[in-house]
Amino acid sequence: MPDISEGSYWQDSIYDPELIQVYEILSGQSDDKRLQHLLLAAYNREDRQRNNWAALMFGHEINPQPISDWLLNETTFLESSGLAQWRTANKLAALATFGPYTGHHHQWDRLSLVVWPFSKDAGSPLYALAARKAWYPHSYAHNTIVVDGQTHANCGGELKTWDGNQLVMSMPDAYPGIKLERTIETKDNKIFDVLTAEAGEEHTFDWLFHVDGEVKPSCQMAAKNEPLGTEGAASFINLNGESVDQETVSFTIISGEDQYQLTLSGAVPFSLLLGTCPGTSRTPTERRTVIIGRTIGKKQSYSALIEQK
Repeated sequence: MPDISEGSYWQDSIYDPELIQVYEILSGQSDDKRLQHLLLAAYNREDRQRNNWAALMFGHEINPQPISDWLLNETTFLESSGLAQWRTANKLAALATFGPYTGHHHQWDRLSLVVWPFSKDAGSPLYALAARKAWYPHSYAHNTIVVDGQTHANCGGELKTWDGNQLVMSMPDAYPGIKLERTIETKDNKIFDVLTAEAGEEHTFDWLFHVDGEVKPSCQMAAKNEPLGTEGAASFINLNGESVDQETVSFTIISGEDQYQLTLSGAVPFSLLLGTCPGTSRTPTERRTVIIGRTIGKKQSYSALIEQK
C-alpha cells in the first residue's frame, strides 16, 4: 500500500529511517504480530541496525508470526481511505482504489486495479523529473479507463457495494455524461474484473494495464512506432504494436520466475494496442509495457481474468 500515489521513500532515500521509526512506535504499542513483520522487513530492506531513538524508547523483542499464518487468503477493506485489497493462496494479490479527492497530492487513478507482483502502481518519483507532474499522476499512468485521451476530473470514486470479497465501485463525476463502473472479486485464486463504460454519444474508451515483465499476446500484432498522442500524458506512451477487431485476447506474463495469464474480452470488438511508458517511481528511467484496449463507440464492457499458471 505505501506505493499508492507516493514515492519510493525507502529506496536510497532520507525518508526510510522515518518509516522505520513509525513502525517501531506502532509495534511498541500493539501486540499485533503483523506490525512486527513489517518492522523487521523495513530493517532488512537496507540492512539497517536497530539503533534509533524510536527503538530505544518504544521497541521490544521482534518475534513475528510466519507470513502464512495471517497474510494469505485475506481481504482488507478501508472504506474511508477508499482501498480494497485481496490476497490469494498463490503469488497473486490485487488492490483497488476508489477513495475521495485528496487535493494537492491527488492522483487521477480512481477505479484503478493494482496487481501484485507484476502490475504495481506507478507511484510518484522524486522532484527532479519533469514526468513527476506530466506523467505519474495522470490516468494513463494507472490501470484504469481513459476517455477521449483525457485525464479524469478532480474527483474521487464512489463505493457501491462490498460483500467481503466482491467490490463494485463507480466514478460518476470523472467525465460528464459518462457512466463508469468496475466490479472486482477473487475466486479460486484468480482475479475477476469487469469495467463498464456507457455514454449517450460516441467516445474513445481506453482500458489500461501496465506490466513489469515480459508480455506475450496470443494474437498477431502489426508493428507500430509512434506515440499514443502528441501532447499530455498520452505522449509518454510509445506504441509498438496494434491488432484490430479483437473480442478476446490473452497475454502470457513472465514476472521473475513466475508465469501469469491475463485474458481480456470486450462486449463489442475492440482494438488492442501495445506500447511502453515510463517505469514505476523505483525505476523511472526503465520502460514498462502498457496494454491498451481501445473502443470507439457509446459503450463497452471489458472483462479480465488474471491468474497464475
